[in-house]
Amino acid sequence: MRRNRSSDRYLAIFACACAAWAQSGVLAPVVSKPVARTLDLPGEIQPYLSVALHAKVRGYVERVLVDRGSVVKQGELLAELTAPELKAQIAEAESKAQAADSGPRGNWRAT
Repeated sequence: MRRNRSSDRYLAIFACACAAWAQSGVLAPVVSKPVARTLDLPGEIQPYLSVALHAKVRGYVERVLVDRGSVVKQGELLAELTAPELKAQIAEAESKAQAADSGPRGNWRAT
């Protein structure tokens, strides 16, 4: 099957016209705007550093000197403890020391 030369010309002109028509258009300027979008999601905040507190002796908390979540510094007093068992042990040791000091000293001489 043979093609007609005139149809090839029309086809070439049509292709050029389409290409020219597609490129010619109204351009819009680019505008930069800040994006403001709010999104509410459930979450949990974890501390950067957490420590466990353990008393060296058994006792009761008498006073808490800081609030929960407060920023504290190293060496700062956080709570005051009362240790009745420790106080009883101290009183017993003091009475034994006094008894040892006031006990019989015997007069003996080394010969």
